[in-house]
Amino acid sequence: MSDAKWQDGLELEEALLETAHSDERAEHDRLREFDSPLSFIDEPESSPRRQFRRIRAQLEEAFIRRLQKGELLAVGYDSRSGVDSKPAVVAPDRWRVLKPDFQNSIAKSSNFSLEGVRVFRDQRVLDSHLSELDPFRSGMPGRTTAKHKIVAEFQRRVSSNEALPSLAAEARELRSWLLRAYPEAPRTSAKTIENQLRDLHRRHFKTRTTK
Repeated sequence: MSDAKWQDGLELEEALLETAHSDERAEHDRLREFDSPLSFIDEPESSPRRQFRRIRAQLEEAFIRRLQKGELLAVGYDSRSGVDSKPAVVAPDRWRVLKPDFQNSIAKSSNFSLEGVRVFRDQRVLDSHLSELDPFRSGMPGRTTAKHKIVAEFQRRVSSNEALPSLAAEARELRSWLLRAYPEAPRTSAKTIENQLRDLHRRHFKTRTTK
């Protein structure tokens, strides 16, 4: 399977089958037509339905173990969050209590569920996917940040000789710019911007005064 197929992640059922060993996947597909929730008292262990249920259980157990070990990564929309919330990264140990619904790509626990679950094989691809959904995501655990936008704008102002020699004044200008240019960005105080730019600002104006 090409890596391109994983760029936006796969739903649980597709990811389960794509990561299965080829011989187990072939056996699963061969017996799939016999999948049924119904059982019969005298049904032999060798019946196609029971064979399918066994191979299916093996695939699901192996898949969940990979999620628990962090070999596969997943995101989903927390049912407790608002309608406009971003998808949350599922910590590997969460899969010890989450019960996957493969067909609907949902993972449930006793008090909440994750909907629209998508699975990734690579941390870099996952980070890229999340950045596309939220351009202010830091890529690190915790709150998102607009720092990279602020730094880029400061560097542009430096190049065009617009940067102010007063760090406090420059921070206020950049805060106003951020509110205008990116109203959806997390709120950032002028003091925070000062702290983010202090070294860059000092180096730039020190260089200017020594020329």
